[in-house]
Amino acid sequence: MSSEHEELVKRIAALEAELAQLKSELPPPRKEFVPRAPIPRFDPTENFRLPADAAHEMAKVVKDPPKDKGFNAHAWAQTKIGSPGGFGPADKRGWQTGAAKVRPEEKLEVPKPPWSGWSK
Repeated sequence: MSSEHEELVKRIAALEAELAQLKSELPPPRKEFVPRAPIPRFDPTENFRLPADAAHEMAKVVKDPPKDKGFNAHAWAQTKIGSPGGFGPADKRGWQTGAAKVRPEEKLEVPKPPWSGWSK
């Protein structure tokens, strides 16, 4: 049993020597980059102060909308989304929308793309 023990001790010593040799061949560890200080965020309004009388004069320039007028058709016309343009061929259905208004015989066929028949 002592011979097996001596063999194991010799083997462990050889492995430790090999490990020490491999560790000596490794390059030294590099230090991780750490910035000197955090970069501050740019804020142009930082330390911005405005006297109360100047803020009041600025508020007088912007006019409030009238509260007793109600619906403003001009404002609505300026902000509405336009209707579809007239470029291209007309649709067979005209401007009908919804599935209930389209007759079955007038349904449009969607052409298949040319690569749909290709095989792998």
